[in-house]
Amino acid sequence: MDKRIIIITVDSQNGFVSFSKGGSLANKRAEEKIPSIVKYLEEMKDKAYLYFTADTHYKENYSETLEGKKLPVPHCLKNTWDWKIVDELQKFITYNNIIQKETFGYLKWKEKFEQDNIDMSKIEKIVVLGFCTDICDVSQCIILRAIFPNTIIEFRNDLSAGTSVENEEATLKVLNSCQIDVIR
Repeated sequence: MDKRIIIITVDSQNGFVSFSKGGSLANKRAEEKIPSIVKYLEEMKDKAYLYFTADTHYKENYSETLEGKKLPVPHCLKNTWDWKIVDELQKFITYNNIIQKETFGYLKWKEKFEQDNIDMSKIEKIVVLGFCTDICDVSQCIILRAIFPNTIIEFRNDLSAGTSVENEEATLKVLNSCQIDVIR
């Protein structure tokens, strides 16, 4: 079966998701989405290319970065529990489908897809889901829109969570205005 969909799960890491276990920036709404994400990825794994981004910061210099100054909560420090993709999604991880990113969005998707021999002319849509809607998800969607202006970009809000309901709702308006299909 030819795969015609790319699914990018953004920052489904303990630091953003594992609320009950003390993730540094986790919220309960994010944690509650994981069973639905697992179900969706199970249904799609044979039909889609799966990618996972990992917010990646470094203990040595986090407080010196702009993000560290504006958000003084060390999170997703490389090689810590906080940085790891949640256990429930580990079964979907392969040696080359995790993208470490040091900022809100990853910029080299075109090169990554070429490296993985994905023929973009056959891709019907790119689906984005994950955490946090109003920061990394929106950034990733806008980057993908810029790189692939004629590809459908779909944001699965039903499989995502923002830092707050208010921020999430505002973000969905921005995504709609940028011609990104929002699935509630």
